[in-house]
Amino acid sequence: MAIQKFTKFAFLVVLSGTSAYTHAAMPESCFQSKQDYDNYLKYGYDDDRLGRSEEEFRKLSPLEILALRESAERAIIQKKAISINVKQRQTGNTLYADASGSTTPSGQMAFAWGSQYSPSSTASEFSTPAGSPGTYSNVRLAVYDTVCDLSAATQIRMTSQ
Repeated sequence: MAIQKFTKFAFLVVLSGTSAYTHAAMPESCFQSKQDYDNYLKYGYDDDRLGRSEEEFRKLSPLEILALRESAERAIIQKKAISINVKQRQTGNTLYADASGSTTPSGQMAFAWGSQYSPSSTASEFSTPAGSPGTYSNVRLAVYDTVCDLSAATQIRMTSQ
């Protein structure tokens, strides 16, 4: 009976030392270079491990981790950026802002117009009533690349003509 309990305990200890860390593979188009992509495949995109594999990271002493954090030694995996491009127009009493000219590394885009916490529109085009000539309203635009796990945001000033 004691051997059976010991075996169960040893099995649990072995399981606790294994990693549950996995990452969904992003396409190479998400990264600045082939080197960045290869590092991503090797290490994942987990900045907490300072560019080290989980096994390598576990072997570091607290002083080594501190030294790595304070130095520029670690390789930073660079992703490509989102480019936000908005064209505005006014038709009658309505102002339009069209962000469909924006680009993302994967080509997949999602939009959020309005407040960061409560977007009022998720379409590529946003509209708002025009006011007197020269009046304006500011609206926040966020563009997301869900494939590459990226986002970019900006304020758009929509001015009535």
